Amino acid sequence: MWAVGDFPSMVVATPSVANGSIYLDSHDGKERWESFVTDEFIPYLRGGSKLVANARRRW
Repeated sequence: MWAVGDFPSMVVATPSVANGSIYLDSHDGKERWESFVTDEFIPYLRGGSKLVANARRRW
């Protein structure tokens, strides 16, 4: 699909999480992956990324 231009260019970024984690905060608060992704990781990627000149094309 990329070769013929049907699929847009993109960057995929994922944090490494603890074994068995599914990006959720644990009940005891020791693992806070959901909070990290929503509160820190995504804003960091949005703030530091200049990959797309047109901001309407970003998530």
